[in-house]
Amino acid sequence: GEGLYSTVGGDSTEVFPLPKIMANLNIYLHGINFGGNLDWQIGIDNHWKSDYFAPDYRVSTNQFFIQDRFNVEAFLISDFYVNVKLGHAFVFFKLNNLIDVFTQETYFAAPNYVGKRSLVDFGFYWMFFD
Repeated sequence: GEGLYSTVGGDSTEVFPLPKIMANLNIYLHGINFGGNLDWQIGIDNHWKSDYFAPDYRVSTNQFFIQDRFNVEAFLISDFYVNVKLGHAFVFFKLNNLIDVFTQETYFAAPNYVGKRSLVDFGFYWMFFD
């Protein structure tokens, strides 16, 4: 797996509001089978942010602005994924916001803007060359 932890401190959050703590953790299993022809990865990608007063967006002026009325609460987003590479072909599947499947709770990504609900991404690509 891989992990990343970031903190923001001092007066910088008053100039440009950011969560004080942000953490990313990718937990996965990876394998290569059949003489290196099958490369696969299955895992959960997690993103967590502490609460903060995120910039608001004004549609009429097409601009973000600093606000201190709407506190975007801390939230965790977990995405389940499977990646498979077979020769020159690559197939992927991703279930975004896995927690929403079980809790049906929404979160705010920004003031008055609800974050994305559960969504399935999948696809493939194939490179045609020798």
